[in-house]
Amino acid sequence: MTGSAASKAETTSSHDSTHLTRHLSASMNPFDTGTRHDLTLFIEAVNSNPNGDPNLGNRPRHDAETGHGVIRDGALKRRARDWMVAKGEKVLVQPSEDSLQARELQAGGEDVSTERLKDCIDVRLFGHVATANDSHNQIWGPVQIGDATSVDPVDIETQALTRSLKTTDEDSGKGMGREHIVRYGLYRAVGSYSPNRAGEKVTEEDLKLLYQGLLRGWEYSTSSSRPEVSGVALGVVTHKNPLGNAPRRETTDLLRFETEEEHPRSLDDYNRMEAEAPDGTELTVFEPYDEVLEGDEVLEG
Repeated sequence: MTGSAASKAETTSSHDSTHLTRHLSASMNPFDTGTRHDLTLFIEAVNSNPNGDPNLGNRPRHDAETGHGVIRDGALKRRARDWMVAKGEKVLVQPSEDSLQARELQAGGEDVSTERLKDCIDVRLFGHVATANDSHNQIWGPVQIGDATSVDPVDIETQALTRSLKTTDEDSGKGMGREHIVRYGLYRAVGSYSPNRAGEKVTEEDLKLLYQGLLRGWEYSTSSSRPEVSGVALGVVTHKNPLGNAPRRETTDLLRFETEEEHPRSLDDYNRMEAEAPDGTELTVFEPYDEVLEGDEVLEG
């Protein structure tokens, strides 16, 4: 059901890697900046470390009690920001000495204003706290995203590495190291878009880029520690009432992935479930490379 509204009855389907093209219903627009949207994002990690914890030797973050993997919300937003930069958007928060954020701090806050900051797409969507000159100018963004937690417990493996690169003249260039990977994990994160915090600068194109970034940002910013981390699906539940028509705990559970395998090792081990949307809401499911997100399709009128 890529790029289409879910049917009014729960459906079950095995994962199908074939990309499907759908037209969206004009009844509820998942890019409408004037109403509420609830988000459910699924990401898979294969032989990768999707989000290491520096306090634990960069082991993949996980819940020590349940064994479920964790990806912090900051990592999810980082991947979305990387995608926005790749698409030519102005982004404030970047890991660079020449970034807009670094120049903001160097300027001492003298030329930093709320309107100037909102020229950056990540500030418009996620908000920002400008701390230059202790001004603490806070912008509360309309998009909030929580940590991602794996659907099932993950198996974390530690592997030994050999090093053959000299770092100093005295260094022999030989040594041992370690890396930690998740063999397989399907992660789920929930979020929301609240129109009352959006102001007038958030556009439908901003929401398209957000959805793209959440799904494709991981592939764009792949690295040796996360060679196979990618977006799987994004469920967007659109509400008719800008203040909402149903509780978020219900709307973010409409799109699910379930398995009977004790140790799932691929997306093929899961069945995708889409439940009936509550009255006044509509579920749209996007996948990476969805033509609706790429701008090749329009809403049917």
